[in-house]
Amino acid sequence: MLKRHFLDKGYYLKTSNYVTVETLALLQTRLGFEAADLWSRDILDIVETLWIDKVLHNLAFEIWFSLWIRLIPKYFSRSFFKTLLSITPAPVFPDLPKAPASLTYRR
Repeated sequence: MLKRHFLDKGYYLKTSNYVTVETLALLQTRLGFEAADLWSRDILDIVETLWIDKVLHNLAFEIWFSLWIRLIPKYFSRSFFKTLLSITPAPVFPDLPKAPASLTYRR
């Protein structure tokens, strides 16, 4: 139905391979394989996929990074960065309490 609507209106849809992969992963994780498969069959055949190669990826990253650098002074204060740099990250696997002997596995 959505596909027919897009075709009737003459919409020209484009996306990138990044968006396609992320959308498929989200659909499969949240709604299951059937939903991801349905989306890929019904929507992707009317969408042009722009494949992002290394050169285009690096260019997009540089543009994003340069914009981010310009926004830092505007939206964040020095104290924000001092606080951010002073935070000690939590260990990924903190020491967990040992299981009681009654719960340990023995052969």
